[in-house]
Amino acid sequence: MKYKISMVILFLLFVFICAAIPQSLKETIDFALGANPVIAAGKSQVEESRLDAKSTSRSTLPQIDFDASYRHVSEIAQLKFPPANPLGLTNVNLGVYDTYETGLTASYLLFSGFAQKNLVAIKDQTFKLNNQQLKKTEKSIALEVIVKYRQVQSYQLEVEALNTAKQRINLQIKRIKALVNQGMALSLDTLSLSLSRLNNDQKTIAAQANLETAKQELTSLVGQEIIPNKEIGVNEGDIISLFNSEMNNDLQMLNTRKSIMQTSQAVTKSGYYPKIGLFAGVKYAKPGVNFIENDWMTYGVWGVNLNWNLFKWGADYLKSQSQKAAIKAIEFQYQNLINQLKTKYDAAIREYKALQKQTKVAMTARNLAKRKMEIIQSRYNEGMSSVTEFNDANLELTDAEINMQRQSILLAIKRGEIDYLSGKPINEWSTEK
Repeated sequence: MKYKISMVILFLLFVFICAAIPQSLKETIDFALGANPVIAAGKSQVEESRLDAKSTSRSTLPQIDFDASYRHVSEIAQLKFPPANPLGLTNVNLGVYDTYETGLTASYLLFSGFAQKNLVAIKDQTFKLNNQQLKKTEKSIALEVIVKYRQVQSYQLEVEALNTAKQRINLQIKRIKALVNQGMALSLDTLSLSLSRLNNDQKTIAAQANLETAKQELTSLVGQEIIPNKEIGVNEGDIISLFNSEMNNDLQMLNTRKSIMQTSQAVTKSGYYPKIGLFAGVKYAKPGVNFIENDWMTYGVWGVNLNWNLFKWGADYLKSQSQKAAIKAIEFQYQNLINQLKTKYDAAIREYKALQKQTKVAMTARNLAKRKMEIIQSRYNEGMSSVTEFNDANLELTDAEINMQRQSILLAIKRGEIDYLSGKPINEWSTEK
């Protein structure tokens, strides 16, 4: 019994430890790619288009049909002879009242003006388009995950900075209370420090609320609760992703839409040509081809059919011209989009470089504020500085730490945005932490 209880305790401890292990940004993105409902819907759409393309391809193969029928007619043709004829002939039926027929027929569309071939190509291109849309969706979700993951990190670091500031205040309150009891300090100093602590608590409450909201949004994206790493993990020496228009999903999708429209134009032009089909079958019927005997018989049929629409008031030509105009529109859209994407990418690079400089400035400011806090605290402990100076220095250090962390987070988010805009596949993004 004790052994079982020990095993249960060990199992629960193991689960708790595993649940408390932080997940890296890369792991978080992988979780989202596997569990996000928007991505799951996109995968289902890709599978639907794949099966549709396969179905269309198989529909071009020879087909075998089974048919069975029964028919009754109320009147049939008769060959009538005079009642009293020298040969003694009687009336002869030239048909039957009841007809039964079953058969197997193989048919094949031999030539359709390349319509079938192009319809299959359209389905394949649609499958390709849905795949490209899925990859775009995955990248968009991955970028959202990066933003939310970094936001959680930012609020976590902000809460930690505020808690550290509170610890500094509590330490001074404890020290001042001891001095007040000894008559070496005024209780007013304690009140000033308490007010500063309350102000710090207000900021902590707000940051904690923002942290919980960001965590919930991240959980919604990923499909499970995530504990982000505390380290931001962006190195200044990392190579910036270069813009590659060929890898951009939006541009790829426009190219695919253009291909679909060109193939659709070829389908329209197939109406200029005749359609030729072959068929062959075996029939088992009564009376079959011998209504005189009116008995069951087996026989074969085969042949060729041709259908050619010679005049449609120019409908095919007009539709082809409209598709040609649509192709031109896509070409202009492509050029406009590539210009917009390049502009966004260049702007992101400039913002990233500016953030790098701002982060260095924020780091220098944090170091100065930390040094100032050390000097003020030392002087305050010696009775050479006031509580107001201590509170100001503590506030400056806390703000400087939070600002530096925010700049680092913005830098990391911007790096993810550059990876997204560059067109790189997700597995090549900078997602170490």
